[in-house]
Amino acid sequence: MLWATTRRTSWLNRGYNDTNGIGSYPANDYDLSGEWARAGFDRRHRVNLLGRTGLKLFDLGMGLTMYTGGPYNEALGLDPFNNGRGRARPAGVPRNSLETTGFASLDLRASRNLKLGAGKDAREITFGLDAFNVLNHVNYGSFVGTLSSPLFGQPVSARAARQLQFSARMKF
Repeated sequence: MLWATTRRTSWLNRGYNDTNGIGSYPANDYDLSGEWARAGFDRRHRVNLLGRTGLKLFDLGMGLTMYTGGPYNEALGLDPFNNGRGRARPAGVPRNSLETTGFASLDLRASRNLKLGAGKDAREITFGLDAFNVLNHVNYGSFVGTLSSPLFGQPVSARAARQLQFSARMKF
């Protein structure tokens, strides 16, 4: 077996509610029928795969995270209900009816422990190199749900691209 220790988790989720939190308001204050819908945290499929092995020169760890897209709201961009929020949805469109793209990230860590001295009071220093989103997969963040926007349905932000991190830790 290649990996000395592995942990694998996968989920099949389904979450519904009638609000996205304390700062969330209904599209129409007088008709709450479209508010019971997918929860903002609802991701149908999630997979986490973690592994670690000790090689001769260093330890190697891997983490693979993948999940499907989450919901977001479609909005008119108008205020037909005169509530001052401008978050009205088209007639018959429930809350969180649109879906973002999924997320995928492969993270790697290589580390090496070095002992400084001998005996039980010996100090130890650990050097590590972490690589996040190794495959440099574009993971979009926010999407535009306003129908009147020329960017409707398009992403307007992205999560971090590939990152490298070097670390050193001393135990004493």
